[in-house]
Amino acid sequence: DNFIFNDSKDYIREGYSQVYFLREKGKNVIIGFFAISCGYLDFRRSLKLKRIKFIPSILIGQLAIDMNYQDKGYGSDIIKKVMTICLKVGEKVGCRMVIVDAITDLRTLRFYKRLRFKYLIKDAGEKLERALLRKHKPTESIVKMYFDLNYIRKF
Repeated sequence: DNFIFNDSKDYIREGYSQVYFLREKGKNVIIGFFAISCGYLDFRRSLKLKRIKFIPSILIGQLAIDMNYQDKGYGSDIIKKVMTICLKVGEKVGCRMVIVDAITDLRTLRFYKRLRFKYLIKDAGEKLERALLRKHKPTESIVKMYFDLNYIRKF
């Protein structure tokens, strides 16, 4: 992936994100990677909370699994690691959501939905899914999805 070789070092050095690698046990083989950074969701239109304009979040900026390791649960393992990091961050600073700009293909959308991510704009996300099922080309290359950490947070 071009991000690993061309951009990741700059993103880390400049403080834009942190990159984590998943390696095969006992080998120096990279199975996959993910990059995360701080972000926020603008939920002003749909939340009824006073004085809250933006919801503190962690953005999954990149996530990829080597083709030889796909469909073996490694993507889910990476999301579990992301959630663990987010929960730890949330102990020190506010962090309510995990957000991702998901690529608009059915496989990717189903992956995130299976892990309980939701579309930021539900109607638009569902409309996109229906279009993809009918083999229509999406008008957008990404769709914003989120996971509410309160779903797994222990109070």
